Amino acid sequence: MATNATLAPLSASQLLSPLLTDYPNAKRWVVAYSGGVDSHVLLHLCHHFLAQQQGQSLPALCAVHINHGLQQPAEAWAQHCAQQAQALAVPLHIEAVTIEQQARQSLEEQARQARYQVFEQALQPGDLLLQGHHADDQAETLLLRLLRGSGSQGLGAMPQARALGAGQLVRPLLAVSRAAIEAYAQQQQLRWIEDPSNQSSDFDRNFLRLELLPKLAQRWPQFAESFGRSARLSAEAYQLNQELAAMDAQRLGFTGPGKGLAVAGLNTLSLARCKNLLRYWLAQQQLPMPSEAQLLAVIDTVISAQADASPTVSWPGVEVCRFEGLLYAHQPLPDFDNKARYSWSLSDEIVLPGAGSLSASRCEGGCIALRKGAEAADLQIRFRQSGEHCRPAGRGGSRKLKKLLQELSVPYWLRGRVPLLYCGDELIAVADMLVAEGWQASATEPGWQICWRRP
Repeated sequence: MATNATLAPLSASQLLSPLLTDYPNAKRWVVAYSGGVDSHVLLHLCHHFLAQQQGQSLPALCAVHINHGLQQPAEAWAQHCAQQAQALAVPLHIEAVTIEQQARQSLEEQARQARYQVFEQALQPGDLLLQGHHADDQAETLLLRLLRGSGSQGLGAMPQARALGAGQLVRPLLAVSRAAIEAYAQQQQLRWIEDPSNQSSDFDRNFLRLELLPKLAQRWPQFAESFGRSARLSAEAYQLNQELAAMDAQRLGFTGPGKGLAVAGLNTLSLARCKNLLRYWLAQQQLPMPSEAQLLAVIDTVISAQADASPTVSWPGVEVCRFEGLLYAHQPLPDFDNKARYSWSLSDEIVLPGAGSLSASRCEGGCIALRKGAEAADLQIRFRQSGEHCRPAGRGGSRKLKKLLQELSVPYWLRGRVPLLYCGDELIAVADMLVAEGWQASATEPGWQICWRRP
C-alpha cells in the first residue's frame, strides 16, 4: 500500500488496486462495517473503486455489522448501517452477539473476541475481510504494546494482512491518517455513527487518542508515520526471529507437538537465542506463553539442571520438564484415578479419564492374539499400582513393570497412567508398547493391534 497516503487525498485506486494484484483470486471483499467513519469510508471507497473497474473478473462486495448490544442505540446503529449499505447496493449481514462480563478481562477485549469469532465464521475460502484500521490506530496499538512491555511480535502491532479462518484479513487504510479519512468523509458528505463511548478516557485506547496523541502531534506532527515504520521494522525483526528459531528447532530435534528439544543443544545457545527458540517451540504446540521471569526459570531451573534431575516449571496451562536429555512442554494432566478399572471389548475405542484412550484394529503377526479360550469380554484395563511384573514376548524372564517402563522410555509423568491390559488377573499387554509372552500372534495369526492415544 502507498505510504504517502497520510499526506495525500484518499485515492481509491492507490489504496485498493494492490488488493486486485495481491489477491487476484479473491471471491468476496467483506467489509467489517461498524458504521463509524473509518469503516464507512472504506466501504464507500470499495464500492466506487469496483464500480470503475472494467474488463476483469472482480470480487463481490459485501459487509458485516456486529451488534454487540452493549449500548442503548445499538439497534439504531444496526438500522443505520443497513440503510447506508442499501444506498450503495451492498449486501449487509448483521450479527447480534451476547457478551457477558468476565473477571480479569476487559469488556473491550471480550467484544473484540466476539467480533473476530463472527468474522472468522463468516469468511469462506477466497474471501478478504477488509478492516478500516488506520495509521493513528496503529500508533495507539504500538503505544499500548510498549506499555505492556511487549517484544518484537507485539511491537509489530497490527499486520497489514494475515490469515483469518478460511480467508485473509487485510487493512488497506493502515498507512492513512485519521485526518485524511475524516476529510474524505466530509468531502463526500457521508453519514456515519459517532459512538459516545469513544469520548470516554476510562478506556486505555481512548485515553491515548484523546489525551496523549494530540500532544504528540503538536510537537511531532509525523509521529503516526514514524510509529508505523517502527511497527513494520519490529514485524520484520519478529519474522527473522521466527526463521532463526525454526532452524534451531530442527537442529535440536523438534519435529512437532509433543516432541522435545535437545537440552545439550539448548545449553550451547546464547541466552537471547535460547529464549527465542523456547517461545517458538511453545507457540508451535499452541501452548500459553510464559512471562519473562517464567521463561528464565525454565532456563535456570530445568535446562541447566543436572542430567539425573527431574525439575518442572509451570504456569497456567503449561508444564515444562526434562526427560532423557530432552525438554518437554505439555498441558497439566487432568485428574486421574489409578484405582479405576474398565472392561473393554476391543471393537470400540475406549476413553480413559486422565489417561487418554485406547483403540484396537485387526492385524496379523506381532500383535495380541486372544488364546486360551479368552474372550474380549474378559479383558480389563487397569493401571499401575506397585509390584507388577510382566514377561515380554521373546525376551525371556519376567521383569518388573517399573523397569520395563523405564526401558521403554516412558516419561516419568505418564508412567502411572499407562493402560495395562489384563485377561483375568494376567497382564497381557502394556498399552501399545509390548505384548506378554504367550499372547503374541504368530506371523500369520489374526490378532489385535492396540493404539494408545496419550493424555
